Amino acid sequence: MGIKRITTFAALVPALVAPSLVLPAAAGASTTQHHPSATLLASGLQGTCGGTIGPDGALYVTENLLGTVTRIDPKTGATSTFASGLPTTVIGIEGPVDVAFIGNTA
Repeated sequence: MGIKRITTFAALVPALVAPSLVLPAAAGASTTQHHPSATLLASGLQGTCGGTIGPDGALYVTENLLGTVTRIDPKTGATSTFASGLPTTVIGIEGPVDVAFIGNTA
């Protein structure tokens, strides 16, 4: 990842996080409070960094410590290796950092 891309990413993070700091206050103004909950889908992943929902509805995440992209079944949480042999991280910034699909191609 080039310095320009890192700089762009660093500039976008505050823009993406800021609405999450403002919107909950507005949502709290409602008379009905909704308490979100989370459920663990998968565990044991190694250095996940980015991910996306694939065309099949599964979650695809990068594991930069292993140099893989892992597919996670959203119904069962079962994991399988989708891609391997990618560079691994050495000092925390190398390796696969995200995955995207164009049509059915990752």
